Amino acid sequence: MAGRRSPVTDIREILRRLQLARRSRCWSTMKGSKRKPTPGSESPAGDVPDLPERWSAARKTESVLRLLRGEALDAVSRESQVPAHELESWKRVFLEQGTRAGDEAGAQDAA
Repeated sequence: MAGRRSPVTDIREILRRLQLARRSRCWSTMKGSKRKPTPGSESPAGDVPDLPERWSAARKTESVLRLLRGEALDAVSRESQVPAHELESWKRVFLEQGTRAGDEAGAQDAA
């Protein structure tokens, strides 16, 4: 057992290697490469539009507002191709910022 590393050490090593891979040129060439789809794996809608690597504040807000209006998380996630946990994070930040802005506005009105 003396030669075994803890799971935390293994995870740290994996993360370190991923960071190094992202910085290397081989990662950037892999990222842009298109694989040939296997039969039956094509999406029914045909070509899926390329999604941005970074989402603008306006596009994030639009997705969050859809959630706040009551659309299902899995539907918004599927349509926007953003993981559900990411949408939940955007929603949490959106609500925190709105609360903070409301508190500041209330303090200014009281003064």
